[in-house]
Amino acid sequence: MSKTKLKKLQKLEEERQKKLLQVKSIEILQKHKISEDAYSLLHASRTIGQVETLEEKRRLVYSLDIAAVQGWFGYS
Repeated sequence: MSKTKLKKLQKLEEERQKKLLQVKSIEILQKHKISEDAYSLLHASRTIGQVETLEEKRRLVYSLDIAAVQGWFGYS
């Protein structure tokens, strides 16, 4: 085979490998996806180290209680 045909075949093989890797990556991301409702329970990184107000603490406890009741964490 000529060099150009070899290069084309090699490029096609690389593209196929990239597609397979992309499909596997998407499957892994879908498997470990956080539910939309759970995002409200996460803290922003900019608030790390800040002191929470009493209202914020109460809101967090309430949100965690609701999440536990609804079974987001597998407690119910």
